[in-house]
Amino acid sequence: MSGAHIRSRLWCLPSTPLRNELQAGKTASGVWNTLPGTALVRTIASTPGISWVVIDAEHGQLNDTNIYEHATAIASQGISPIVRIPVDDAWWIKPVVRASKYPPIGIRGFGPVKSHDDCLCRLARLANVEEIDGLDVLFRILSAAHKFGKKAAIYFTSGELARTRAAQGFDMVVVTDVDVLSQAISTHVNEARKP
Repeated sequence: MSGAHIRSRLWCLPSTPLRNELQAGKTASGVWNTLPGTALVRTIASTPGISWVVIDAEHGQLNDTNIYEHATAIASQGISPIVRIPVDDAWWIKPVVRASKYPPIGIRGFGPVKSHDDCLCRLARLANVEEIDGLDVLFRILSAAHKFGKKAAIYFTSGELARTRAAQGFDMVVVTDVDVLSQAISTHVNEARKP
């Protein structure tokens, strides 16, 4: 697979904890992955209570090989891998959504491995959601997402802040790997240094 092809997909497996939680009306918890390493991401994906991991192809320290390997490692744990593409413009996202949907909405061809539109989860961070038919999730825009029948997602640096946003109605909440690792290491080191 070429790097452009990998980045053009926002993957969400058809029967995963993420899809099940969203269909049940529950808040789905996830982790934002920015650091390379399949052992790291596999450990993250095996954490109880999470149903999805975003692979950050924009701000993360990840190349095309990492993206492919991370998606595979995450999926191997039964968790939904989602790839964040480095574009938030509607003019660019429209063709990505069309390429991920079957006719009549999209232009995706039949493949023997995945044969249903619900195998992919399309998400974006846009102000004008009405411009994009077929989008499933919006980041950071709660009222617009729900107004147009989409799910709303948001990320934070702590579980406490994510819980607050879930209570406000966000469907998907996420914490970042860098912040969680830093906080956890700091907590344990400080505990170890106590007299």
